[in-house]
Amino acid sequence: MTAYVIRRLLVTPFLLIAVSFIVFGLIRSVPGDPAEALLGEKGSAEVLAEIRKTHGLDKPMVEQYRIYMTGVVFRGDFGRSYVHHIDVTDEIKRYLPATIELTCAAMAISLIFGVGLGVIAAVKKGTWVDYLSSVIALIGVSVPVYWLGLLLLIAFGKKLGASSGNLPVTLFIERPTGFVLIDTLIAGEGFGAACRHLILPAIALSTIPVALIARITRSSMLDVLESDYVRTARAKGVAPWKVVMVHAFRNALIPIVTLAGLEFGYLLGGAVLTETVFTWPGMGTWIVKSVQDRDYPAIQAAVITLATTFVLVNLLVDILYAFIDPRIRYG
Repeated sequence: MTAYVIRRLLVTPFLLIAVSFIVFGLIRSVPGDPAEALLGEKGSAEVLAEIRKTHGLDKPMVEQYRIYMTGVVFRGDFGRSYVHHIDVTDEIKRYLPATIELTCAAMAISLIFGVGLGVIAAVKKGTWVDYLSSVIALIGVSVPVYWLGLLLLIAFGKKLGASSGNLPVTLFIERPTGFVLIDTLIAGEGFGAACRHLILPAIALSTIPVALIARITRSSMLDVLESDYVRTARAKGVAPWKVVMVHAFRNALIPIVTLAGLEFGYLLGGAVLTETVFTWPGMGTWIVKSVQDRDYPAIQAAVITLATTFVLVNLLVDILYAFIDPRIRYG
């Protein structure tokens, strides 16, 4: 196990360097010029040339990449934003906690309802409960997130007093951690308001993961429930709930945990529509704005940060396998 984890950790830097190189090249192949995005079409040629020189955009791309990666690897410096003229690291500290909170809330909803629906559908195979679960899963995959988000805002936004953002605009608190739920608890005010602002975007973001987890849980549980040891447990008179939750569920967890880990990583970088609809101050809206502004350092730092998080989440999932199923050992 330890050797496997060490190998994965040693491979991770090379994987992230490959991601950074691809992103570095792709964003510079997109039509548009950061200097023109900053000055507009009426900027003079002299000023445009000066801005390109200031930000190193006049150098060959290979040289730009070398300078950038030297700063990242040896100093942890992702550069300064072309638009806001502050360290990109500070912007990540500002936006990443909001996305993590939203993703964790959405995944909690997904696991509770997705696993619950899947287990019930497997136990009640062929009944109306099973068919209803399939319909709910199909709806969850099919409904566009932005459309559902707008419906939730129209139906419940006013009642909850949570139409946009992650806090009321009239509430000002210290933000020592960046996580609004933790900061409101520390401040002693605003926790309820923060929860009300969080619930609607979390529901909207969780619809697809709920559907996917429900289907994979049902499939995995059906395979396990038909196993010999489950039939033996039932023949011995073990309580039905114990057969399902103790004997069957744990052995059905591997594909569920795998999908949950993938979905968590996907939601971290794929919450753009949800964050846009609910004006959520997270990584998704920041990345979109950075792409529009051709803010190269911000785009690169955001992608590397999300890629790192995704890789670490998948490593954690692999480690969990050995604890879920003792038969799994990494040589």
